[in-house]
Amino acid sequence: MKKITFFFISFLFTTFVHANTINPKDIIKFFDVCSIKSSLGQMCKMDSFNSYEYFKGLDEVIKDNKAHYKEGDFWEFYFTIEKQSNEQTIITFEDLALRGTYKSIESLVFKKDNDKWKLYSIKNIHPNNEKEFKIISN
Repeated sequence: MKKITFFFISFLFTTFVHANTINPKDIIKFFDVCSIKSSLGQMCKMDSFNSYEYFKGLDEVIKDNKAHYKEGDFWEFYFTIEKQSNEQTIITFEDLALRGTYKSIESLVFKKDNDKWKLYSIKNIHPNNEKEFKIISN
């Protein structure tokens, strides 16, 4: 009985502690790549484009706090959770061309709003090296 109680309490504690944070595998579920400037800008202009379905269709590797998506020998996308709490998460998004010179790195701040993670502000790291975050939603 003690073992069952211990496992049940451990399960509840683990679930409670991690219920409000972001898992790297889940980033693509609430991140719309069309909400920022990226290499997918032309695709975002199409009514039929769905950010989640696009990333879901790519090769995926999840390791620790990073999600890596690759489209053949053409593009790579990285989402790295840099810092997170139950109310705010900072994620670095890297958009890299494997052929050519396109490279963009954005620092994204997500805040919880009514139990949903929403993109709050953004700062370009490369190529512009912006000094401050720009608020994109209220």
